[in-house]
Amino acid sequence: MKKQKLLLVLLLGMFVVFQSCEKKSFTDTENGVEKDKINYYFDANKKNIENKNYYTIEKTTIYDLLKNPFDKEDENMFYQVFKVANNFVNSKPDMSLYDFIYKNAKNKSVKYEKLITYKKKYNSILCKGKTSKFNDIKEKMVYKGLNYSIDIYIPNIKTANLSLKPIIAIGTDLYTNNDKLNDYIPAWYIFENGSNEQILINEKEALNSDKPVLILTIFEVDKNETIFEKNKERIKPNNNKSASDINISNVFLSNCKIAYRYERDNKSEYAFGYKVLSDDIGPVDIINDKFIKINKNDLNKVISVHKSLYPHILYAKRVYGVTYERDWYVSGNHSHTINSGGSPAWMWQISCKMKYANEWYQKVNYLDLNNSSFKDILSKGSVRFDCK
Repeated sequence: MKKQKLLLVLLLGMFVVFQSCEKKSFTDTENGVEKDKINYYFDANKKNIENKNYYTIEKTTIYDLLKNPFDKEDENMFYQVFKVANNFVNSKPDMSLYDFIYKNAKNKSVKYEKLITYKKKYNSILCKGKTSKFNDIKEKMVYKGLNYSIDIYIPNIKTANLSLKPIIAIGTDLYTNNDKLNDYIPAWYIFENGSNEQILINEKEALNSDKPVLILTIFEVDKNETIFEKNKERIKPNNNKSASDINISNVFLSNCKIAYRYERDNKSEYAFGYKVLSDDIGPVDIINDKFIKINKNDLNKVISVHKSLYPHILYAKRVYGVTYERDWYVSGNHSHTINSGGSPAWMWQISCKMKYANEWYQKVNYLDLNNSSFKDILSKGSVRFDCK
């Protein structure tokens, strides 16, 4: 009888430990630190700057905003980006350099190394009284074992007045639980006389700015861009129907659940990038922009989405894709590519605007439209699709 009681106690103890471990894997924690235990609120006030209102950060600095006690690799990554951005701002480039950037911006972005080929002085990075070579900084840009470099992304290059001095930003979300600052990134507003002011800017402001917005963001240098370039095209709505195809606009992402958070603010931006396959058009990328924002308090809860995968008439027999954490400040040209699971590699690669290469939630190896079912979902949480 004593042995049975001892066994019962041991089993109960193992169950409690298992439950504790399982629950911890879904907790909003990183590096063993619970985010709710630390207050990371900071305030910012609106200020009129040349007839437009921006949040300013007069009581702190951009450097301080890059601190991240929950992820020291991320903190180190953007301290390196800060060095380059701060040097760029303080060098007070003339318009010829900006013109060079705009001229060489392929799909709205240009790699920082390209600047060095134009003016060698940008290989020397001066920050806080210390000078480093760009390659030495680049060697420190490592996250989860992957190497990164710096990309200059200009989201409003097609609409901005390129003769104006720009806004120069750092492509990372803010470390704050101040909801009004979700989706803002730190930046320097450059005045025409070369002076600057530290501000915060979001996607809408960046896209609508008269001034060019140059975002120093990161990209993975180890990815095989050659494979992905084979199928980077986009398609337009069409009504070409093959024998076994159905209308994609009748397929809905019904609900989802995320088990992890990648954002440093209070909300995750959950998006779905995917490809379609049909007899007449083959496998082609379709990237729906953003779907929904998920509050950190809804971690591991089923969230209703109910959005069509495609708003227009488009016929296909199969969909495969990936759900991911969308970051607006990432260059579309150097987005991370995720293999949803299959071969040949070029067919399964999907472009996602993620800050880091690991920030995906679900991989849909494929959604069989003819059978209204989905298969082989590798998931950090769950996702459900339905057909009308």
